[in-house]
Amino acid sequence: RISILPRSNALTYVVALEVLDNLPHDKIVRCRSTGDTMQAELRPLTLSKQQEQEINELCSQYKNLQMMEEHCVPLTDPLLKNIINTYPSYSLSSSSNSASARWIPTIACGVFQKLSRERPNARFVIADFDWLPPPDIEDDKGVAGATSTMTLPSSLSSSPAIDNAEGSPLITCMNGIDYKCLLNSPYVCDILFPTDFNKLFDFFTKLCFRGGRDGGDVQVKVRKQANFLLESSPEEIEQTKNWLGYTPLLEDFGNCSVLTVSSPANNNNN
Repeated sequence: RISILPRSNALTYVVALEVLDNLPHDKIVRCRSTGDTMQAELRPLTLSKQQEQEINELCSQYKNLQMMEEHCVPLTDPLLKNIINTYPSYSLSSSSNSASARWIPTIACGVFQKLSRERPNARFVIADFDWLPPPDIEDDKGVAGATSTMTLPSSLSSSPAIDNAEGSPLITCMNGIDYKCLLNSPYVCDILFPTDFNKLFDFFTKLCFRGGRDGGDVQVKVRKQANFLLESSPEEIEQTKNWLGYTPLLEDFGNCSVLTVSSPANNNNN
């Protein structure tokens, strides 16, 4: 076991600014026939010599892809099981389709659990993307964007060419090219996950059982980034306004939210 911090009741501030979007996530799906929750696993795609030759003939760029295949298997990962069982909102679909796949911020939840155990008086400020745009899709002539449309032929892989799971990431390679699915992307990519702040709120409300929604010694709040900045530092925000009245700290990054875990007495400043 790795200790993040020595155990202490000292007041501790945890600030995470655009951290959650890059942490590892897990994909789950509910089995239509049994209702059981399944976890997704990536396995190397086994190709015959004929299939390898087919790929090489199609496009040399296929050689840079991961050649992985997605399989749904019974839920066995201990941390993922703990998150789903302890915080059931993460296992619930936001759509009417209860069987739809969804991504879970497993590592982030595990880190916050451990920090709360080792620092029970911790206060949190978490800012991240609450929404991300779809991949930059190019048109038939390739002039509208820089998205890779490369997908493995259906005869070679049963995995989806597009990730339609809730909370699916935005995947961009080092050449600035977007990919529709992790399975069809190069090994080295920038992978950004959006954060579902409603579910993160539920997570922290239960984690911080000392108060939660109704107050107590801590309160959990979610605000859009602009509202958080206006409440926290209105004087400093005013100083960033340009001569046309444009305030970048408020008007840029409208797809960001902030979650705070703070003392009720300090909510005007936290």
